[in-house]
Amino acid sequence: MRIMSLVALALVGCGALIDARSLARAEEASAVLFEEEAGTQGRRFDGHVDWFSETPIGAGSRIGDLALRAETEIPDRSLGLSLILRRNGDAAGSIVIDLEFHLQPAFPGLSIDKVAGVVMRSDQSKALAVARIVRLGANAFRVELSSNANDRTNNLQLLRDGPRLDLPLIYETGNRAVVSLVKGASGQQAFCARARQLELTSGLRSL
Repeated sequence: MRIMSLVALALVGCGALIDARSLARAEEASAVLFEEEAGTQGRRFDGHVDWFSETPIGAGSRIGDLALRAETEIPDRSLGLSLILRRNGDAAGSIVIDLEFHLQPAFPGLSIDKVAGVVMRSDQSKALAVARIVRLGANAFRVELSSNANDRTNNLQLLRDGPRLDLPLIYETGNRAVVSLVKGASGQQAFCARARQLELTSGLRSL
């Protein structure tokens, strides 16, 4: 897997101005699916991701809340993904990441059996502290991040600083894969907008 350059990492602080020069250095928002394949270095399938900030609707939502949404397509693997990162209305201060995979009949893995975690990647890979991962239905999962104060601070820092979000997967066939989402400038701006609206604390004023 290709490691993100430190140049791209340099622009991710939400407190800093993101000027035209920084945007020019940033990698474009993108999505890649890496699949393990016995006896090889694996296979790579390129796709695209669009990042949005939006007002959540439903139980637990508060006035001023803002959710982060990513819509991903990997056309050559017949796989799509909707990701929503938002405040957990059932636990003050905690964060959940909802994942819904959209699979076409041609998808070779049959279904998504398991999401093995969330990893923020830059020059190093660091997993977010997760309380639990719950299956919501066929190909739908909820990642509940730890509400422990130290874990929450570390998670927020990783979300803020990591230019790429990786989701390790296990297919129903047993094959393993990773969906990798690059924030790019649009994703970083969506992360920053969410942080300002939600006024997340724990010693960090922004994602």
